[in-house]
Amino acid sequence: MSQYSHIESPGILEGSVPLSPINWHYISGFFDGEGSITVETRHESGVLIIFLTISQKYRPLLEEIAQFLKLNGIDCKISRNSPTVHEIRVRRIESICKLLTRMSLSLKREQALATVAYYDGRITGNQLLEVFDLEFKAGKRRSTPLKPGANYPLTHSEAVARARRTRATAARARNLIQTKGYLVEMLKRLPSTFVTADVASVFGCPWQSARYSIRKMEANGLVSCRKVGTRGWGKLVCTKVTAGREGHEDMG
Repeated sequence: MSQYSHIESPGILEGSVPLSPINWHYISGFFDGEGSITVETRHESGVLIIFLTISQKYRPLLEEIAQFLKLNGIDCKISRNSPTVHEIRVRRIESICKLLTRMSLSLKREQALATVAYYDGRITGNQLLEVFDLEFKAGKRRSTPLKPGANYPLTHSEAVARARRTRATAARARNLIQTKGYLVEMLKRLPSTFVTADVASVFGCPWQSARYSIRKMEANGLVSCRKVGTRGWGKLVCTKVTAGREGHEDMG
């Protein structure tokens, strides 16, 4: 039996009945009340990043829960979330699926099913976000991961495969961009005045790679660039040096 089975949780469960021994029934109830399934959206890769947390003020109790999870093959770590709150965090996909499958959830049941289905390749990222948004509207989540313009049409494995291909293409492009001759050939496919979005569209590369290419062209004296706007890095408007004039288009 847990050495903390006689105390009450100092967190959300404060004032409730004494805690039960640490077991799957207890873990399920605890996660339903004080756990969270967080979804991070990364537009560049198209992969949804998901992790689980269980928050509590009393760290020794979390340590016993973490020990129980580890004994059951679930990788997790404890960290301080705020000056008074600690949390267990589960980030590995295998551990996330194992924990969500093993628990018998009530409040977070649909979120758990959708998460496992996404990692299993049975639903797309858009479908997962729709489930989480509906859960938010039903009052079962504090926030929704569904943001305006978000589009994740692939399953997890498809998105990961595409991200790997994109990184490989970007790496090859960076190697080629080191030569001025390749940059000259790139310029032949671009208009006299262009912006970062043009490079990304013509060559099918990520925005960061397009920006890198432009900077290399500028360093080799092939284009003249100016920044428009003050937000973040601003927007680059570039003109081929041979065109003899500065462009006035904004980035699309």
